Amino acid sequence: MLESGLYEELAEYFTDPGSISVSRSGLKMAIGVPEFSKYFEKNVEYEEAVRQMKENTCQLAKKQLWKILRLRDEAGWELQRMDATAAVMAALGGKKVGDIWEKEVLEPSVKIVKQFLME
Repeated sequence: MLESGLYEELAEYFTDPGSISVSRSGLKMAIGVPEFSKYFEKNVEYEEAVRQMKENTCQLAKKQLWKILRLRDEAGWELQRMDATAAVMAALGGKKVGDIWEKEVLEPSVKIVKQFLME
């Protein structure tokens, strides 16, 4: 994320808050914002902010996985996995994603929803 411009986006957010059109209340908890707020306030070094961001992101992923597995194991939900990687990679490469998205994500999703509604 840092290699993709996260630092620059956060620098803009903290130096010119009006430049970001997203609601600040929701953005305050986005990945990197709490950790880098300390950096931009000069309370921690850059490396420490990165370390904290990595640690908190790892904890978030673990918590999300725990919740997903709980839905499957305790609530009995039959979970389905959609993989949008090909569409995202195409978009990042400046290619058209419509056909890829339709084939890899939309069609399987519609099939799953129809199956759910028929049960």
